[in-house]
Amino acid sequence: MLIQERDGTIIRLLSPPSDTDRQSVQVEVAPEDVEHQGSLFDRLIEYAFTTLGARFLEVRITTGEE
Repeated sequence: MLIQERDGTIIRLLSPPSDTDRQSVQVEVAPEDVEHQGSLFDRLIEYAFTTLGARFLEVRITTGEE
């Protein structure tokens, strides 16, 4: 699943939550996104807990080579 923000940011969810498993959400973020967007983590937290109803959020910063 890909999520595109208004500013063009693309966020890829590693495992989109199903109806029966909305307690944990995993998100993969590129290092460039972290460096250039100061509010990225705030937006991820708000989306995971408010929109998806998650209880836990795991954020991975990866280079895509892993």
